[in-house]
Amino acid sequence: MTERFPHPLTTLRALGFLLALLLGLASGPRALALDAAAFDGELREAMAVWGVPGLAVSVVEQGALVFARGYGTTAVSGGRPVTPDTLFANASTTKAMIAAAALILVDEGRLSLDDLVQRHLPDFRLGDPQMAAELTVRDLLTHRSGLPSTDFLVFNQGMSLDLQLPYLGNTLPAAPPRSAFIYQNTGYQLVARVLERVSGEPWPVLLQTRLWGPLGMDRTFAKRGAIPDALPRARPHDEVRGVLREIDHSFLPEQPNAAGSVWSTVNDMARWAQCLLAGGLNQAGERVLSEAAVATLFEPQVMLSEDEYYPTASLTKPAWRSYALGWYQQDFQGRKIDYHTGSLSGFVALLGLDRSQGKAIMVMANREGAELRHGALWRVMDGHAEEDRSAWFAAVRDLYQARSMKRVAAWEVLTSRRPYAPPTVPLRAYAGRYSSDTAGPLNLVLADDGSRLTLETRTRRYGLEPWHGDTFLVTFKDWNRGTFARFDLGSDGEVRGLSAFEATFLRQPGP
Repeated sequence: MTERFPHPLTTLRALGFLLALLLGLASGPRALALDAAAFDGELREAMAVWGVPGLAVSVVEQGALVFARGYGTTAVSGGRPVTPDTLFANASTTKAMIAAAALILVDEGRLSLDDLVQRHLPDFRLGDPQMAAELTVRDLLTHRSGLPSTDFLVFNQGMSLDLQLPYLGNTLPAAPPRSAFIYQNTGYQLVARVLERVSGEPWPVLLQTRLWGPLGMDRTFAKRGAIPDALPRARPHDEVRGVLREIDHSFLPEQPNAAGSVWSTVNDMARWAQCLLAGGLNQAGERVLSEAAVATLFEPQVMLSEDEYYPTASLTKPAWRSYALGWYQQDFQGRKIDYHTGSLSGFVALLGLDRSQGKAIMVMANREGAELRHGALWRVMDGHAEEDRSAWFAAVRDLYQARSMKRVAAWEVLTSRRPYAPPTVPLRAYAGRYSSDTAGPLNLVLADDGSRLTLETRTRRYGLEPWHGDTFLVTFKDWNRGTFARFDLGSDGEVRGLSAFEATFLRQPGP
């Protein structure tokens, strides 16, 4: 994701033009009322095609919940039937809630989106001190901070934000602030920390008291470990080496993460969507968000190029694409659609809104890469009559099947072996402790019989298979494909470090 912006004023003019365009859009085809029976059949067929164990979907029309159903099972082994009250991982659909909480504090005069991050987090550091000093809350909410992805610290090292901060202090920018759109999850964790400093409450408490509680979202939780045992929840799945099975969760159960650790149900998320469609009111007519906050939440902030957007743009063919505060946006049949997906190991989610017509859809599934969510979104948002409507589920399936085949082919090319060369030193010479100043520690452990190496992060264990000389294939029990680790040896034959996971880890003294 490398789009560059020439100058702040040019960006503002472009955004101003976009807003004018939105205001001037023709209404286009008016979305038809949902045919629940037909939609139900399409969902069942798509679920079978994609091999999804469990699925839940809700649809709102003209502000009213018109469809809420569950399909399949929470787990392929020992599962329970999915209902609209089954809990799933929200993943990145969490982000819009964090943005809404920020806007509540903005309304109260306690925060500005253009506040410098260091005003509220004076201990915040990056590898570039000037960059750290320039970043604003808005930059973090819109993925325009210039920071590269730091997901390895969360998903591979299991680090809380407090543990990540020293490594962020060594992280150099991938681009200057406000010059590129780089999707950055840690930015939302930093925003949540700002909210905690300003409000004096942990962000899960802030969301519960100011958003979820007033909306009646009584089955929404900030972390998996907060879910009562009695409540039904889905478990993560993927097809690994040809077998659909349960896989590990992305987040530790007791670790809240403002970028995506929330769990909810399609019924609860329908209440959240109804609030947004009603301009900030709950079902009792009480104001939860101000009209100004809702308007700001959906105000385009960053224009996106095609390669920074969802692949389904090749099907929907938008004239423009943008990112707001936790929302992707595009035009579709003359209307503006706001939506965001969420993806974690074994889970997908999607929340989409057509605010011009009071329509919303929430999709949650417990199968990694189940892109039927996009088919459901555009099927519901399509305003054409049935005979003129695209076959969205089939089109999305074909699109992602072709992409998957390209990835498989690319991996096969990448892993085509040259004449095999054994490791240049005995396996025991690679074993030991390693550390990266941006990605944390690794341990390489030699099996007792000396036959194999295991790479250990703080929370995961990976296999290491000799591939060619000092290059090893890294494998994981929940992966279909792997990655590579390359060791660096000095002229004396001693192992100095290794490169893996887009980071360099240096050998540390001691066993």
